[in-house]
Amino acid sequence: MPTVLDPTDVTATAVSDAQINVAFTPNANTNNVVIVYNLTGIFTTPTGTPTVGGTLADGEVLYIGTASPYNHMGLTQVTTYYYKLFSYDGSAYSPGVTANATTLSTPLTVPYSQSFAGATFPPSWSQSASQLQQFL
Repeated sequence: MPTVLDPTDVTATAVSDAQINVAFTPNANTNNVVIVYNLTGIFTTPTGTPTVGGTLADGEVLYIGTASPYNHMGLTQVTTYYYKLFSYDGSAYSPGVTANATTLSTPLTVPYSQSFAGATFPPSWSQSASQLQQFL
């Protein structure tokens, strides 16, 4: 049995095209939670002292603390982000809990117009303020 218990209730929820909220409940000892992420979903056993922005367990450290949720922002649309959350007691890590979420696609704004008069295929989209007035 591990000496440091994992955080519980771990979730990752996409809330926009550029943000995923990672939520958790600290373990019974209220050890710091270390959130690590990468784009592969493959994590190794953590060693050493974690630092935000540093590497740990083949991922980047996003957060160290006990406040939940952590809002991971500035992300790329329609991309899956993988997270592993470890409890850390200052010297040892828990086995870790994984979660993942895919950012949403960027919403389209209307109106768009399409011209097929050019020689370029596929044609490009454009938006004009006068067309917007027609819909209001």
